[in-house]
Amino acid sequence: MWSYARKVTVTIYLNPSIPAIPILSYFNGSTTVTKPVASTGCTVYWQTSTTGTSISDVSASKSFGTATTIYIRQKHNTSGLWSDARTVVVNVYSNPPIPVDPEMNYSSGTTTVIKPVASTECTVYWQTSATGTSTSDVTASKSFVSDGFVYLRQKNSISGLWSATKTQQVIIYYTPEAPRLIFGPSSVCIGSNQTYSITKDLILEKSTNKLIVNPETKVLIEPETDLNTYIWEVPAGTVINYGQGTGEITVTFGSTPGEISVHAENPCGISAETIKNISFNSMDVVLSVSSNKITANPSCGSGYTYLWSTGEKTQTITTNGTGFYSVTVTNGLGEKITKIHDFGSSTNNNFEHNYVKSQNVFIAGIKTTAALEALNENQKSTTYDYFDGLGRKVQTV
Repeated sequence: MWSYARKVTVTIYLNPSIPAIPILSYFNGSTTVTKPVASTGCTVYWQTSTTGTSISDVSASKSFGTATTIYIRQKHNTSGLWSDARTVVVNVYSNPPIPVDPEMNYSSGTTTVIKPVASTECTVYWQTSATGTSTSDVTASKSFVSDGFVYLRQKNSISGLWSATKTQQVIIYYTPEAPRLIFGPSSVCIGSNQTYSITKDLILEKSTNKLIVNPETKVLIEPETDLNTYIWEVPAGTVINYGQGTGEITVTFGSTPGEISVHAENPCGISAETIKNISFNSMDVVLSVSSNKITANPSCGSGYTYLWSTGEKTQTITTNGTGFYSVTVTNGLGEKITKIHDFGSSTNNNFEHNYVKSQNVFIAGIKTTAALEALNENQKSTTYDYFDGLGRKVQTV
């Protein structure tokens, strides 16, 4: 006899389909891979190779700090059949570098900003703020007629990562005009320090970029902003101590007079020069006496040399307090002046007054106090020769 029959339902299964492509999320220095949704009746597992069959790792996502290759397979929960492996190459990206400086083109009243070339795999976009992430404006350049700022960021077309923002100041320049005038002395001493200025007590009229008198107060005031660079030129031998490029310089004069000139420069061009003629003050020397010391004091400046009748070459000499002394002082131009002093003359003050102030003359033949007094009293028993600074006889008394 036969048993009752057992009914068996046989289901035919196919291998599950390969998992869908996972989602890759990029961050600065890391990439996160999110596991795809499994097919019906299946579970997706992370594997270490294309043939792996591990069911130990079912985490939803994994993050990687270096480039690598990962594998995922799904297994049918009933049949135990495995899908083929999905191989995923994981790249790790950093934020793109900040865009390089844009090129700036200037014309009077207009500034054009030219977008820089993007880095590899990137596109540079104009933004309206430092944190903008708009991809709508990729124009090659922009022109502006007022001061302000522009913002540029570049985005990696693969990772979607943004660079930091390049903030570029936009300044509107106007073709400069020559400075109106140069403030400072026209007559100076050799070797003296002087200050010259073209911005002192002026304001900047922004619409024309000109330095002008303040129209409201009618008083000259210092400008708060000056968009120009000022290039100064000075006579040969004169040194600009500081201030080149600005509206005010301090100089030390040499021994050559001449012109001080200045012109303005900005990205729109170069102005004409403004010139101030410089001359040197006349030379004079005053002798000062303290006890037995005599000092020769030039009226101004520096760079003088001294030659005393004693042969000494210092500015001050020490004497025995008696007798006659003379000094010849020479300035940087080669001009000479001779001054004399007599400790023993009863009419010394008159003598100083009559002769110490005589310029470019020295006296030959006067060697004693008695001879000097004889000269002052117009006693012609002795003949005296007078010479100029070059040794030429100018008078015989």
